[in-house]
Amino acid sequence: MPDSEEPVGSLAEEAARLFAAVVTGGEPASDAASASSHACPHGWCPFCQAADYLQEHPEVVAQVLVAGAELLKVVRDAVEKATGSREEQP
Repeated sequence: MPDSEEPVGSLAEEAARLFAAVVTGGEPASDAASASSHACPHGWCPFCQAADYLQEHPEVVAQVLVAGAELLKVVRDAVEKATGSREEQP
């Protein structure tokens, strides 16, 4: 672990740093934007594989969004039923 006096950032900043480190193979990145321009030379990086797959199959993104919306609706309904806070809707 390097001895750096760099302050710890917010959760989002630290997540971006982690992502950049994973994508670049541990090489320091100047900022999170540099991680998004990375092209995986190995082909085994899970982030790059997922990005490539989603670029080739944009319909998957739509399906995931629909499934996520349905999941949130089910969770909301379950919470409302459990707490008895369901309001009458017109």
